[in-house]
Amino acid sequence: MTLSTYSLPVTETVKTAWAKVHGVKGSIWAVIGIFFVIQLILGICSNLGAQAFFSILSSIVQVLTGMSLVYLGVRRAQDAPIQYKMIKEILTLRTFLFIVGLYILQIIIFIPAGIVAGIGIYLVQAQAEPSTGMQIVGGLFYLAAAIIFVFLSVRLWLGYGAVIDKQLNPWEAVKFSFKSTEGNVWNLIGIMIINVLIIFVSALTLGIAFIWTMPWLLIIYGETYKRLAARG
Repeated sequence: MTLSTYSLPVTETVKTAWAKVHGVKGSIWAVIGIFFVIQLILGICSNLGAQAFFSILSSIVQVLTGMSLVYLGVRRAQDAPIQYKMIKEILTLRTFLFIVGLYILQIIIFIPAGIVAGIGIYLVQAQAEPSTGMQIVGGLFYLAAAIIFVFLSVRLWLGYGAVIDKQLNPWEAVKFSFKSTEGNVWNLIGIMIINVLIIFVSALTLGIAFIWTMPWLLIIYGETYKRLAARG
């Protein structure tokens, strides 16, 4: 099977990720705990004044948290041992700036979906008495915007991992993600649906199941990234 025809095995990917949860929950939750305490301290400080400043710091911490957790998820998927102390390897200014740049670039890429949705809103709401025909056309624009959004979300999904794992710049990461996900849009949508179901079921347990499922979700991303990365 060539790289261009590779089809991501959804069930196998999820099962393999689950098998790798054993032995790493403590490390992943230690990282979550560290950044939770930092956010808690920032929240207390913001109540004392300079709320805008501490809000910016809080946003930075959120980015650093995501960087750290994705890094551990990818490493575990690559069958490498992980410890919470390893996050210092990824918490660099270069990687942080690349991640922020990736966020900005993704927003720009999503602009077409926003424009299409905006046209739908205009057709439905801009007229005092919109006709049924206009409502239908507006609804079609909404549907088109949703399809574009989902498609772009799937094709961009591996960009984050590419920055974390390969230290690619934002543009390179976007190109890498588009190439890696080619021909696997429906497979990746399946992975995302499974992720949503895992979160939903975990919430029904009053969050207790997240002890296991949070590491699982991170490793599912890592496993997906690992299996498709060779195509980038």
